[in-house]
Amino acid sequence: MNEDNSESGSRVAEFASYPALATLRLEPGDLSRLMCQGSVAQERRGDHAYFRLRFRRHGRQVARYIGDAATAAIVMKELARLQTRRRLGREFAQLSRAGRRLLRETKVALEPVVIAHGMYFHGRTIRQPRRSRLPIAAAQLR
Repeated sequence: MNEDNSESGSRVAEFASYPALATLRLEPGDLSRLMCQGSVAQERRGDHAYFRLRFRRHGRQVARYIGDAATAAIVMKELARLQTRRRLGREFAQLSRAGRRLLRETKVALEPVVIAHGMYFHGRTIRQPRRSRLPIAAAQLR
């Protein structure tokens, strides 16, 4: 019984950070689902517009009525705040891919110039060939 109270206490703390989402009859695990997915959709009935929060729970779509545009704006801000880490992770991955692609393209473009100057690539580092320290090799060069 004590464990259940501590669990519900942590859920209250989570929902307390998102008061507009807390009013939408969400289950305890829904906040973690909303971190990865979910959106606010505008729908019309006649000439009246209203908004719903839509996301998936166990493969099935869940829709929660939000109401007017003012409440929907608050829910959208909370949802954006909840999804910030995921969005930043995607942006970072995209920029990392672009950076790696640029490094590959630059290396391919520079390789003929590096070879023409008697050097070579070792990974991304440009190196000169080792000079032989053997006396025989040095005598042959003279």
